[in-house]
Amino acid sequence: MIRSSAVAALLWMLMSLAPGVAQAQVGCWVGMGSIHFGNVNQIGAPAATINGVMSLSCSGARQPHVRVCIALGTPEGSSSDPRYLNGEDRAQLAYNIYKDPGYTQIWGNEFTLAASPRAVDLPVNYGAGYTTVPYYARVPVQDNAQVGTYNITFSHARDATVRAVEYSGSPPNCSAIMPVVSRFEFGVWANVVADCALSASTLDFGVVDTVTRRATRATSTISLRCTSGVSYSIALDAGTASGATVAQRRMTRDGGAETLAYGLYTDVARRRIWGDGSAGSETESGVGSGTHRTESHTVYGELELEREDEPTTGNYRDTITVTVTF
Repeated sequence: MIRSSAVAALLWMLMSLAPGVAQAQVGCWVGMGSIHFGNVNQIGAPAATINGVMSLSCSGARQPHVRVCIALGTPEGSSSDPRYLNGEDRAQLAYNIYKDPGYTQIWGNEFTLAASPRAVDLPVNYGAGYTTVPYYARVPVQDNAQVGTYNITFSHARDATVRAVEYSGSPPNCSAIMPVVSRFEFGVWANVVADCALSASTLDFGVVDTVTRRATRATSTISLRCTSGVSYSIALDAGTASGATVAQRRMTRDGGAETLAYGLYTDVARRRIWGDGSAGSETESGVGSGTHRTESHTVYGELELEREDEPTTGNYRDTITVTVTF
């Protein structure tokens, strides 16, 4: 009996003197606000990014360091690469949260091979320590993104977890067997707003035949890129010539006051006047198919000299303002 007690006492002393990971559980907490991307996915804009920090504090440590493993999971209905924000009618917007400013290392958890937790080694004084941990979030440009508000919540119940172990020497690896010491919660928000960008080519009638007075025809192309699903209409004004209307447009000679009448139409037969809805004119409409997909609309022009016209030789021009309403 005496020998057995001596062995048990020796083993207890060896255990208590062993260096490395402490057996007592340290307390660590993370705090952060919601991630607000604001308006994203606008025409011609790059990926939307947010760089922020979360606060990390630990207390109750008896060793000089604490290895903290901060894990971000995948809220219900999402995935890890990419993660998704949820909008109305099951619409989704891809995004992700990263550990590095290059947006290459996805911030994940212990259960996702492609996205590991963030490991932080926190030095402590008198059992406590504090630091800030940066994060990097990004919404890539997405052609099929629908207009609306998108959000998701990382729940403290399962999606955002803090594991921690105090240590001396080498830090332990982040793993699922490391004790969970706390959880936290935050939201992610983004807005996709309606947006369009347009360009137009020059409509050039070339050289007008003043002898036969045949009608001269030419076309121009109006090109639009609009947010997916956005309805738009295109109006053309009367131009810059004095007294011109959408039904009777006029080009003015460079350096002079002489004008030539011409028309712009929505159809190849040149019957439906393209204007702003006044004087019997029409507008063209369409639906956007994405920020990188172009919708093209042809403007059909026609110039026919009137009988009384005796045009002066020269260059004639007009400027039409294109208005897109969406």
